[in-house]
Amino acid sequence: MTHPHATTHQHPAHGHLHRMTARAVRLTLGRFLLVPIGAVIALVWANTASESYFQFSLRWSFLINEVAMALFFALLAQEVFEATMPGGALHSWRKWTLPVVAAAGGIAGAVAVYLLYINSQFEPYHWTAWPIACAIDAVATYYVMKAILPRSGALPFALLLAIVTDIFGLLVVAPRHLVLQTRVGGATLVIGALVFAAVMRAFKVRVFWPYLLICGTTMWVAFYWEGLHPAFALVPLVPFLPHGRRGASRRRAESVLVSVL
Repeated sequence: MTHPHATTHQHPAHGHLHRMTARAVRLTLGRFLLVPIGAVIALVWANTASESYFQFSLRWSFLINEVAMALFFALLAQEVFEATMPGGALHSWRKWTLPVVAAAGGIAGAVAVYLLYINSQFEPYHWTAWPIACAIDAVATYYVMKAILPRSGALPFALLLAIVTDIFGLLVVAPRHLVLQTRVGGATLVIGALVFAAVMRAFKVRVFWPYLLICGTTMWVAFYWEGLHPAFALVPLVPFLPHGRRGASRRRAESVLVSVL
């Protein structure tokens, strides 16, 4: 029989282990180490057990490329949009047009170098692959810049450059591989999602989940149905999302992304 005044005490070792685990998780997320850790794991896995690695990647490719990347590009767009707000690094039109011009110059330079190299190697059948030279790894850009320059204006600059470049690449590549047909239902879904998001913003809905689950899902379905890459489906919703003081809404968006993934 347990004494009524007896209390249970957690073993000190268990409490210490819990604190160490929580600290390791905070350090990993705070220093944005998930991507390099995942890259190392994938590199080792692909070179030691390639068959199981490719089976796993094929099984999860749709969820990662079509769903998770939509959430990630929304996070990037949120970062850039906040930088264009008063006090942000890209507030004036002169500042936000600079990365757009830089993206155009980067595309032209990358394509020129690629074509010159292909021509020097006498491999003209590779000319049609020139859009690949325009690609920028937006995920790597975000995590590297976030780790080394988390509060610098270089972060939104690099993100806007990466987004513009990747959108250009998708616009070039998509018509070659997809049959784009404008459907009345898809356009209606897009308009409905934007209108509902505007209504929620007018009523000062400060929670991310309704925007993500209702409007985001509707936009994703519309993009997928129209043959557009759904990775950019949430970007048009970013201006309607809750925006508090500088950086606060982005941290809430990051917590939503982490909780989903």
